[in-house]
Amino acid sequence: MPKDAGDTTVIESSGDIEFNRGGGVAVENVVEQIVREGRLVDVDRLSELNSSYSSYLEDILKSGSINTLKLYSLLSKRLNIRLYTNYRLIEERVKLIDVERLSPTLMRALNVILFNDGEIFELLVSNPYEYSTIDYVENILGQKVEISLAQEYDIKRVLKRVRVGSEYSRVVMDGLSGGFTRRDLEIFESSDGDTQLPIIEFVQFIILEAKKIGASDIHIEPTEDEMVIRYRVDGVLQTEFTLPIRVHREVISRIKILSDMNVAEKRLPQDGRFDISDRDGESMDVRVSTFPTVYGEKVVMRLLEQEALKPSLEDLNMNIEDLELFRDSINSPYGLILITGPTGSGKTTTLYSALSTIDKSSKNVLTIEDPVEYRLDGVHQMQINEKIGLTFANGLKTVLRQDPDVIMVGEMRDLDTANMAIQASLTGHVVFSTLHTNDSIGIVIRLINMGVEPFLVASAVSLAVAQRLVRKVCVDCIEYMDGEALREELRRSGVTDSRLRSLNIDIDDDLDFAYGRGCASCRGTGYSGRIAIFELFKPTVEINREILKPDFDEARIREIAIRDGMKSLLDRGLELVEEGVTTISEVIRVIGD
Repeated sequence: MPKDAGDTTVIESSGDIEFNRGGGVAVENVVEQIVREGRLVDVDRLSELNSSYSSYLEDILKSGSINTLKLYSLLSKRLNIRLYTNYRLIEERVKLIDVERLSPTLMRALNVILFNDGEIFELLVSNPYEYSTIDYVENILGQKVEISLAQEYDIKRVLKRVRVGSEYSRVVMDGLSGGFTRRDLEIFESSDGDTQLPIIEFVQFIILEAKKIGASDIHIEPTEDEMVIRYRVDGVLQTEFTLPIRVHREVISRIKILSDMNVAEKRLPQDGRFDISDRDGESMDVRVSTFPTVYGEKVVMRLLEQEALKPSLEDLNMNIEDLELFRDSINSPYGLILITGPTGSGKTTTLYSALSTIDKSSKNVLTIEDPVEYRLDGVHQMQINEKIGLTFANGLKTVLRQDPDVIMVGEMRDLDTANMAIQASLTGHVVFSTLHTNDSIGIVIRLINMGVEPFLVASAVSLAVAQRLVRKVCVDCIEYMDGEALREELRRSGVTDSRLRSLNIDIDDDLDFAYGRGCASCRGTGYSGRIAIFELFKPTVEINREILKPDFDEARIREIAIRDGMKSLLDRGLELVEEGVTTISEVIRVIGD
């Protein structure tokens, strides 16, 4: 039996069939039996598939109507071999990949990965019946290997990040001519240190590459001997490139020059920005932040595309009841509307969507932001600058002298700002702002903890909106699993049955649940794009009475709100699960407890 490898899924044999390359039970019989028993595909379709010996499994997988992960799970049980259920589990063992015994070029050609832990060789394959490939590797090694199993795309994804061998070390890059490509980067990564990286072209490349795949942030992180570049895609950081640490200083210097920062200052954090255009002439605003670490400066670049934001309430994904409530609050003659959620949860989009619905021809709309992320027609936007004393509080004082009808304050960071915003909302203005709390009812608690008088909170807050962004299942590789398989998958990912019970999540065995197996379209993640979920809390007379009590109870307020029809973030997330839009694990990841 193979050794356990951390979170790697290790499945014991059922005892029915042992993995035997020397004949034994034919692959057709094994796979067909699994398919029939697991009801993974219409049995009538089996007769349509090619039944040749080595390609039988591939034919079934390519048929496009099969639960790939479940088939692999059952296959690993029958053959008594280890299963890696996703590429991240493979990446956890990337340091054990033996590029000396089997070159990365050959691994890519064979679509296998060779692990060597010093005791055994483990060969990761997507088809355990490719006997010729297994024999070929064993002949190179001069000894037997242990076979493990993973999906083909997961193997290819990891192999892309394995540095090529010395065979490419003498290839010289074209420098600045002809632009910069991923192939150029692979050649540089494989060099022995005698090849120069065209820094100007490379910095532009990593930014435009991030834009192309829809990343919101770029992280450039130094380690002891490497520079790691990660992209945040759909809210999740993914390692994209790893380069020698020797290029780090030049890359950071180039970014600091673009951002109008002090290149010589490496001890203090700095902030800056610059604009960049892609090949189609579309401009993008890049916000830059540096952070000194023991290995050098870490840089985060946030990408803001002006054309990407087309604010509209209808595009927010609120259900009809919530949308009507939100619209009514926006159109009220006065009141305080607060949005809460973690960084990157879409609060800015929601605020701008609300402002876009207001008739700017008859109303004076002003904003105070840090920073101004997007420009809105008909809205007078001001960016704070604390270096010269222009804070949210000072800015709000100025705005109130500008005869405003609608005010947006980017964030309530202190008591002065909160009190002025509340006073403005009580004197004939609609005021929008944001806070950082776990849910919509937490806004009330946060304001009171900041020092705002409870009677002012009860009088001013007209609507509190909590929101999150959850990833959507990739439509190009969507598959389904039953409730039992889902529970097992959740356990493997660390979500226990007791955790589900604590969240009041009941998984019905008779329902099918969507998931993405991972493909080129979603870069192997199983998810593509994000969608917002909302929790809208409108204080009523009864709730305001509770707020005014000296020992008011947050749980009691939530109880009343739910009784009156409020749907929680978890409720909205589970609705999307039932619709096949997202997964339970994603909802739990985003919402937490």
